[in-house]
Amino acid sequence: MTDPELRDLAIESFAREARAKFDAGMREHNPDGTKGLCKMSIEQLVACAKEECIDQWMYLTAIEHAADKQEERIKALSEDLFFAELAFQEDPEETKTDNQN
Repeated sequence: MTDPELRDLAIESFAREARAKFDAGMREHNPDGTKGLCKMSIEQLVACAKEECIDQWMYLTAIEHAADKQEERIKALSEDLFFAELAFQEDPEETKTDNQN
């Protein structure tokens, strides 16, 4: 994927998903229109933004942890494959027999 393609994909999905999420939030938190972001004080907006940052930090930490686990698994599988290839090179007939059992 090229950078312009990534940009277009990100913008299109953001426009679609942001509208749906914001509309759902309005239905949940401001169904009668008496509240809303534009009616919040600067202090309230900052507090909510800080809460969102904390949520983002937690999501990123979970992603990082999952990526680390995935890297460990890929490394282990690569090592298994390496040793299987070595065993096959040393004695292809024995390896073939082992795999048939």
